[in-house]
Amino acid sequence: WHGVGLLEKEQSGPAAPPPVEKAPPLTADQLRMAALRDPTVSMLASEAQTCLGKALGQKDIQRVVSLYVNESIPAEVILLCAAYNAGRGRRSVAQLERELDRWAQEGVANGEDAERHLQLLEDRARHERTVAELLGVPAEDLTLADKNCVRRWYEEYRFDDAMVAEAVLPLRLIVLSPSCEVESADWVDSPEALVEPRLSSVWEEDGATTA
Repeated sequence: WHGVGLLEKEQSGPAAPPPVEKAPPLTADQLRMAALRDPTVSMLASEAQTCLGKALGQKDIQRVVSLYVNESIPAEVILLCAAYNAGRGRRSVAQLERELDRWAQEGVANGEDAERHLQLLEDRARHERTVAELLGVPAEDLTLADKNCVRRWYEEYRFDDAMVAEAVLPLRLIVLSPSCEVESADWVDSPEALVEPRLSSVWEEDGATTA
């Protein structure tokens, strides 16, 4: 697609900052002392297992509580993230830690932020399903680059479903029509890549955001 000029390559941004070195998980003794000082610790240890839908071993409980004690992540955020992950079949503490890192990068710092972020994630999933359906491909086949494009359309450009459909449907006919001659076999690898330049040409000139 990039070779035929249908989609600009995303420019690489500045190098990501090195990861922050985290404190080691609490030891068993530190966990006991933390539970004596703060009743939230025992609640978190219990509720995290409920949210993840599985019993956690001692070391995993220490890791979960460390997120609260050492990294100062609110218990509510940890539990909301655990429930979100479990709903997608991701039940390990390692997966919880990675998802919380992503949430932090998105600016989630408290329960209200987490609720808003969960709504954003739900909206993103719906937008991806909408575009995938319009393109006639399974949503799980969308690549990370495709999903980033979809996010730009809805979140940056503020396009709505009707505008996206108006741009996508004619392009789907181009790709799927058996009578359509395609110059390059690469064109059929990512039909969704056609949509972004069409959206830009149709609406960006006049700044419209609704069909």
